[in-house]
Formats: sequence, C-alpha cells, structure tokens
Amino acid sequence: MNSAISGAQLRARIKRMGITYARAAERLGLSLDGLNKQMRGDNPVSQQTAIILRMLELQPGLNQEGRWDAERQMEQLRRASGDQEFGVDGELL
Repeated sequence: MNSAISGAQLRARIKRMGITYARAAERLGLSLDGLNKQMRGDNPVSQQTAIILRMLELQPGLNQEGRWDAERQMEQLRRASGDQEFGVDGELL
C-alpha cells in the first residue's frame, strides 16, 4: 500500500475532519511546526503521519471497541516518533 500524500492533501484532509492544526498535530504525534513543514512541503509527509491520519478518519465509523483499539495503535505509532528510528516529527532517519 502506498500511503504517500502531498502536503496539500494533508491540509485538506485535516480541514475535512474539522479540527485545528494544533489538535491535528497532537493527534498525529507531531509538533505544530513539524505538521506545518509537512503541509507546506518543506518535509515530505511521512508514512507514519499518513497511516495515523487514515486511522483518525476511519475512527468515527468504528464501534467503541474498535475506537479503543485504533487509539491504542495510534499511540504506539506516536511513541515510535520519539525513538531513534523516527525523528521528533516522524521523519525517518
């Protein structure tokens, strides 16, 4: 599966979700600056960001157990952004 999306697509999808960029950054495990860099195209949108974004988009259609499971999976991905494999803003090192 190719999850590559452009910064413009990232911006549009966040807008469709109806949340602020600050909230989106938090939910995606990014700093606000990191999210802005990805949306502007200064940094490519990471695969991690694209995966979490898709999970956030699908979450409202899930039952309660599915939402909890998705939240646990997203938390694992967000934690990965702080280890040595991923940079602070989810960029692969």
